[in-house]
Amino acid sequence: MALQQQPSSEIYRNFVLSIRADKTRRDYIKALSYFMQYLQVNTYDELIKPDPKKIQANIIDFIIFLKDTRRLAPCSSVAYLAAIRHFYDMNEIDNLKWKKINRFKGESYPVVEDRPYTREEIKKLLDVTDLRNRAIILLMCSSGVRIPFL
Repeated sequence: MALQQQPSSEIYRNFVLSIRADKTRRDYIKALSYFMQYLQVNTYDELIKPDPKKIQANIIDFIIFLKDTRRLAPCSSVAYLAAIRHFYDMNEIDNLKWKKINRFKGESYPVVEDRPYTREEIKKLLDVTDLRNRAIILLMCSSGVRIPFL
């Protein structure tokens, strides 16, 4: 489904031109277009046509879809929800119960294990490296750098 951008549309202008950072603008447009694909709508105008209760139900269904079907972490859903909320806030759709909508995101949980290096791991690194890298390793270990497990 192709997204039709409508630069002349007031709804589009309210949403896109109110975002200052270019990266945020790109991310919000992408998130909102994904929401539009989920709802199978082609224009921004179609997003504000339903009554607020229907809009709210659509947002909740989308969050549940992201969580259960797409299996996204709650933190990822937050990014989508921020874009959707900005769109509706900037277009003055005020009757949405955001506190209720936010309850469907789910509990946040760490996706990666965060742990410090063990003494044995540090010793192995120090045994096989030169003086410059020893200094780097010891600095990183003393500053609290963590191992990223993906």
